[in-house]
Formats: sequence, C-alpha cells, structure tokens
Amino acid sequence: MASVKMGLPQEMSPKTIEVIKATAPVVAPKALEITTNFYAEMFTKRPDLFKFFNKANQATGIQPKTLAAAIVAYASHIDKLDAIAGFHASPVDVMCHKHCALDIQPEHYQVVHDELMGAVGRVLGDAVTPEIGSAWSESVLFLAKVLIDREEQLYAEAEKRSGGWRSFKPFEVVEIEQVSDGVKRFKFAPPKGEEQPAGGYDFEIGQFISVRIDPNGDGLTAPRHYTLTSSPGDKALECTIKRVESGVVSSYLHDKVKVGDVLDLCAPFGCFTPHESENKVVLISNGIGVTPMVNFSKKFKSRLALVAHVDSSPATHAYASKFEGCPTLFKYSSEGGRVSAEKLIEEIYAQSAVGDAPVDFYLCGSPGFQAGVEEVLKTKQGATVYSEAFKGHSDV
Repeated sequence: MASVKMGLPQEMSPKTIEVIKATAPVVAPKALEITTNFYAEMFTKRPDLFKFFNKANQATGIQPKTLAAAIVAYASHIDKLDAIAGFHASPVDVMCHKHCALDIQPEHYQVVHDELMGAVGRVLGDAVTPEIGSAWSESVLFLAKVLIDREEQLYAEAEKRSGGWRSFKPFEVVEIEQVSDGVKRFKFAPPKGEEQPAGGYDFEIGQFISVRIDPNGDGLTAPRHYTLTSSPGDKALECTIKRVESGVVSSYLHDKVKVGDVLDLCAPFGCFTPHESENKVVLISNGIGVTPMVNFSKKFKSRLALVAHVDSSPATHAYASKFEGCPTLFKYSSEGGRVSAEKLIEEIYAQSAVGDAPVDFYLCGSPGFQAGVEEVLKTKQGATVYSEAFKGHSDV
C-alpha cells in the first residue's frame, strides 16, 4: 500500500487517541480560524495548489468551513472511526471520491499535514505542548493513511471498469445540445483515431465526471464535477451543465467550447448512487439537481412513487420530457411563487399516497433547498433520505 511506502502510521497509539479526545473540545471553537490560516499560508507558499480548489469556495469561506467541520468530526470520532469511515457513502468515503475526481495524489498529503500543523501552532500558540503537537500530528498522518489507501482502491476500480482510466484523459466534444434555458448537454467521445471501448463506459448511476479546462492560461482553475446523464454502457459520455452567473468554468463551457474541441475528463466517481431496498422511491430535485434523477427514474421504474421537481419556469426545467410515463409533480416559481419545503413535502405525500410506509427519498439540488427539504423529511415516519447538494446553484 502507498501509505506503507510513505512510512505513515498504520494505527494510532492509545496515547494519541487519549490526547485528541481530551483536546478536541478546545480545538473545535478554533477550528475555522485554524483552517482559514491553513489555506492562506498554504496558498502563499504553494499557489500551484489552487488547481485543486474552487476559488469561489475560498472567497465565500465554504472551503475553510468544510475542512473545519471535517476536523471537528474526525476528532469527535477519534475512538470510533467506524462511524464515519469504512462504508459506502460515509463522510470519509465521500471525501475520497471527491479527492479522486481532482486527481489528488499521496504526496499532497505531506504538504497538507505540514501546513495544517503549522496553522495549529500559529492559532493555538503555547497551548500546543510537545505532547499535544505529537498527538495531533500522528492523528493527521493516520487520516492521510486512511484516505490514501481508500483513494488508491478507488483509482484502481475506476481503471478496471469497461472504458475506465486513471487520472485525467483527453476526450473530444462530439455534440452540444441546448436542453433548456441556460442548460446545455455535452457529449464526449475518444479523440479521432482512438477506439471506443467495446463495452461502452461503465459507471454507477448518479456518479459524476470532472472537467478540467484552463480558461485563464495559468493552469490554476480547479476541475468542476458534473453528473453523468448518459447511461452505463453507452459508447460516449454525457454531462449536462447549467451556466452559473459568474461561474468561470460553466461560462467558458457554454460560451467558448464547440464541437471538435478536446477537453480533459477524469474518470467517474461519486457516492450519490442507488441503494438496495424494497421501499418505494420518491425523487426530489430543484434546478440542475434534476440531472441524476434522469437515470434514477429508469433504475427505480418499478418502485417509483413520484418524481418531484422545483424550477424557475418550464423553460428552465431541463429534461422534463425524460420523465414522461412517470408520476410527476413539477412546481415553478414563475407560476405560483416559491414553494416552501413544508408545502412541497405535503404535496409529495398527498400525490404519492405513500402514507407511513417506508420510503427512500433521493434528493438533489441547491444547498438551501436541500437543507429545507431534509429538515421536513426528518419529521416523517419511515423516510430514509439520500442526498447530494450542488454548491454554486441558487434556490428557485
């Protein structure tokens, strides 16, 4: 394993676990200050690492907040890591899929360790005794070991799939279609002269590909992730992209990219995938969150109780026709104003007639929309929620 070759700890000492448990309550209130300091210092020393980070998420503070929350969760579970790692779609697994989609490599983790420990020292000062510093260092290195080993497993799995590959690979844009106002479908195939995979491209429904472009010519624009709207086994890959106001990558793709251009794509990754169950299924989305629902509706055809979608208007609703033959509930703010999460769930339960029966809800959309819907669903008996938020997209 790569982590062994790097000399990373294969387990944490009991003393390290004891120290982390004791100091976690002290570190937690300072976590955001630590991560903000960490990113500022790291990017000052290593501006080349911007190629892995969405600058908009840095500017809005999303990235430091996300890392701070991850640090607190890790420290809080330091003696029970099986609650956050080791199973599909666990918090650690989601992180690993995102890292693979960015082509993060083992050597990057030493940089993160060194800069993070530096930030801990700068923010906490003399409170970081040699014993505390050693324990936090070992815990960070052990987490690196967990991530590196899981990510190598994911890279290997992606490479072995039909049509699979590792890291980024050039693909030619062979088709572009306007599917609704502000939304385009991009179809990719191997560049001219390269053979298409005989078995097509295999992936799990709900996964995304990452598109890497260089609009500023400095190599520092992070890849963006877009859900696959083609089907597993197809001879080409398709993703559907909403033009986001002030979005560097989506605007470039919409305004500059044309058929015949060659772009770098990363292999499919992601944990927002179907779960085995006999329960009825309800799909809920807003805006561009409709994209994974295209394939989910096919997968769950026999169990599908309802496809619910919220959008600005019928003109902005991508793929509405894809759900013909499915029970649907479409709500448009242009026709009746913005619908509240409570009202939406009330209508979903009334129209789907699921009652108190166990139901699997698959939810995808903007963070605000998703949070509101999830909060209401928590009050519903028998509701199991699987979700993914699309950051950078607004509520409608």
